[in-house]
Formats: sequence, structure tokens, C-alpha cells
Amino acid sequence: VYVQAEVPSAGAAFLSLSSISADQYGSCGLGAGGQAYCWGENNGGQVGDGTRFIIRATPTRVSQGALAFTAVT
Repeated sequence: VYVQAEVPSAGAAFLSLSSISADQYGSCGLGAGGQAYCWGENNGGQVGDGTRFIIRATPTRVSQGALAFTAVT
């Protein structure tokens, strides 16, 4: 299986992710405290920050309100 995943730019090197999930359009990772971060194509709002049609080259925090994520798949 060939998967082309977006690679975050060097500006995001400070972020520590405990797990990462990727597909052909982007990637998501699980950070400390149950925070999820996504990057890549965002045509359909996949990044989860409330925007569309803006490619995110660096991990962007998913808008989650008071929820805490336990996994990314």
C-alpha cells in the first residue's frame, strides 16, 4: 500500500506526538493532554480547525471544545 503523507515543516519541531495516523491527504497526531493536531490538505475541513481549502503545512490543533482525544486513526 502506498500512502503519501504530508510532512510537517521544521517550524513544528517542538511538538511531541504520542501517535500519528496518516492517509493520502494528510496526517493527525495525538499530543499531550488529549489534544489532537492535524496537517495536510484541508479541502473538506479534514484538519478540524473550522477552515476549508487552506493547506496546513504544520500540525494545527483540532478545535475540540472541552473534549480530550484518546486516539487518532
